[in-house]
Amino acid sequence: MNSINIIGRLTRDVELRYIPSTNTPVCGFDIAVDDGWGDKKKTFFFKCQAWQKTAENIVKFFSKGDLIGLSGRLSTRDWTDKDGKKHTVTEIVVNDFTFCNGRKSEGANQQSVDEICPDCYKPIDDCECLPF
Repeated sequence: MNSINIIGRLTRDVELRYIPSTNTPVCGFDIAVDDGWGDKKKTFFFKCQAWQKTAENIVKFFSKGDLIGLSGRLSTRDWTDKDGKKHTVTEIVVNDFTFCNGRKSEGANQQSVDEICPDCYKPIDDCECLPF
């Protein structure tokens, strides 16, 4: 199964483009995902791509700094730049998105994912009485 669910902030405004041959809408964007806290906090960056209505709606409703939840799959593609150099990129192909929170503002007290959705990530009791 190739499935990914992730919550992060847009690193820039999203721009809608169209594939010239088919006029299909597409947008590419990056999200920043924080992991850990304090001096162990790390930020990971993920390239994302959305197509058709999903792309149009992301462009319509989100901008730089917005927190967005994404569901999709990982995809790897190869491409060649104008100098003939070959590149490989792994990105999230977005199937669906979720509104998570407002924009991150300077000095504002932001809610964590646990505060936004306290029931989303509950620990599972380690109960030996389960029949499986």
